[in-house]
Amino acid sequence: MRNIKTILLIVTFLICNQTYSQLIGKNKVFNKKLEAANIQFSDNNYHLALPFYNELHAIDSLNSEVCYKLGVCLFVVRRQTLDCVPLFEQSKNDYSESYFYLGQLYHKIGKFNKALECYQEFKNSGEKPDISIDEVDYYMQKSFIAKEMILTKTNATVTNFNNGINTPYAEYVPLLNPEETKLYFTSRRKGSTGEMLDPYYEYYEDIYVSEKIDKVWNNPENIGAPLNTETHDACVALSKDGQQLYIYRTSKDLASGHIYVSQNNEGKWSEPKLLEANINSENGAETSISIAPDQVTIYFSSNRPGGYGGKDVYRVTWMPDSTWSKSMNLGPVINSPYDEDAPFIHPDGITLYFSSKGHKNMGGFDIFRSVRDENNNWSSPENLGFPINSIADDIYLISTFDGRQIYFSSNRDEGKGNMDIYKGEILDPQTSQIILKGTVTTNDPEFMPVKSTITIIDFESKELQGIYRTNKNGKYILVLLPRKKYKVLIEADGYYPYSTEIDMTAKLSLEDLFKSISMKKVN
Repeated sequence: MRNIKTILLIVTFLICNQTYSQLIGKNKVFNKKLEAANIQFSDNNYHLALPFYNELHAIDSLNSEVCYKLGVCLFVVRRQTLDCVPLFEQSKNDYSESYFYLGQLYHKIGKFNKALECYQEFKNSGEKPDISIDEVDYYMQKSFIAKEMILTKTNATVTNFNNGINTPYAEYVPLLNPEETKLYFTSRRKGSTGEMLDPYYEYYEDIYVSEKIDKVWNNPENIGAPLNTETHDACVALSKDGQQLYIYRTSKDLASGHIYVSQNNEGKWSEPKLLEANINSENGAETSISIAPDQVTIYFSSNRPGGYGGKDVYRVTWMPDSTWSKSMNLGPVINSPYDEDAPFIHPDGITLYFSSKGHKNMGGFDIFRSVRDENNNWSSPENLGFPINSIADDIYLISTFDGRQIYFSSNRDEGKGNMDIYKGEILDPQTSQIILKGTVTTNDPEFMPVKSTITIIDFESKELQGIYRTNKNGKYILVLLPRKKYKVLIEADGYYPYSTEIDMTAKLSLEDLFKSISMKKVN
């Protein structure tokens, strides 16, 4: 009997010793992985730390440190995914910073009171080195504003732009040609050039185009070379005549990027060239631009040093000596301590749309409108309100000529996934431009189209109102304000100049709205 007990004790001892040794081994592996993860975390390399914390969480899902830091990594890398909520709820007693992140996540799903409670809990815990009380107050203000704006809905409608344009991947920066028959946009969908993923596990950006035939948008196609490469290529602006496409490309180290321009020649896009205007900088990234209708002013966004904080909106102008001016910051009326991006100057030349994380804001990026007066001063930015803006990111707005229809991008929950393109209709537009269309042809019997330049000058002030170009078919689109008189000059190589007047103070006939102009060849 004693022998049996002795044997049992020995076996038990061996098992316990083996289990203890295994635990020691597991703890060594766990601690080694945790140390590696924490090094990357402390350097803000969240995408590198994420795989380590995922493995650690699989080993010990109750470890508060692992839960908190895995939550932060997911929050940053996966763009505030709601998968973070249980991780921050698990760790909030040991890491009060979890309340700060929970506040943003509850705001994202419209639980504004819950978000405000979390922010207040964090404030009660005392300020932390990495998160200031001012920053918490900034997010609390968003929740208050969101509650207010949703209750005071604006007179507008917003619908997801379907027809195969949006996918579970990101689609953004919609651009329309003058005839509104082609839609260019940027996507990070599967099937991109190179089929490569960036450090945040998303496909590199490519440019796509969809054509509208019989009022139906066709399935979009990758625009291909030379515009798309194996890294980031994103469309950012289209000239008013639809002949120049401006694109954003990243640098080789993917840390910055610049604006390039491509010319459409007989339906084919040329190799993009670095934009010559004083826009691209050595110490920043220029991500969005918009060309004014007079084609002598360009608005753009940049995070270069010397701004008011984050990205700011700047402009450059074409000088009398045929050079571009130095870039000029639009100042503190437009730019805040937070990011301003995606400027779009309306065809009226005085209404500027842009997106901002500052000002009176209800989400991530909100879309704002400002109007320049006769003294070149910008009005206080006006939030376009709900439902155009949401508690998500709303950005990259463009407007049709009459100001009634808008297109923009948003990552709101009701989309197909990630960023989607949306179409909005403003039922009380503040703009009232009149659109004049027509063709420029030769005066010979064949009436061949003429590629020409159309200059519009205010008859009273003699100021330049816009420069337009016909497309390859000789068609043009002019966007003019009513109650004004204009002088029109049409010029083309090999043809005599043609001048006429457009009197918008008088009642317009159908011939005024759709005018054909014949050019005489130089003998």
